[in-house]
Amino acid sequence: MIVVDRGRCTGCRLCVRECPVGAMVMEQRLAVVGSACVECGLCVRLCSRDALARNNDEQEPRVQCDSCPISCLIPAGFKGACRRYTNRGGSWFWKPRFWYRLAVGPET
Repeated sequence: MIVVDRGRCTGCRLCVRECPVGAMVMEQRLAVVGSACVECGLCVRLCSRDALARNNDEQEPRVQCDSCPISCLIPAGFKGACRRYTNRGGSWFWKPRFWYRLAVGPET
């Protein structure tokens, strides 16, 4: 889980703008991590104030996607940072992109 140090957050909105899944929001001029967070760590790496950090506390079950080095922890019903894999019923599911369906044809 990503946590925000409210004493260090300046409200610059960089994490909100750059979050690939739109999980970061601003509340009362401070960053807040939403339930769609896949723990890709991009916000942690971008924050120049070190206001964001990983916290390994227990949380709801998530599926770890191992299709790339990011290794997102995808919550049920959400997509990973790449937007290609979804957690469906405790396992990750890949849905082909639109261009694939156009080139190959509809799924049967």
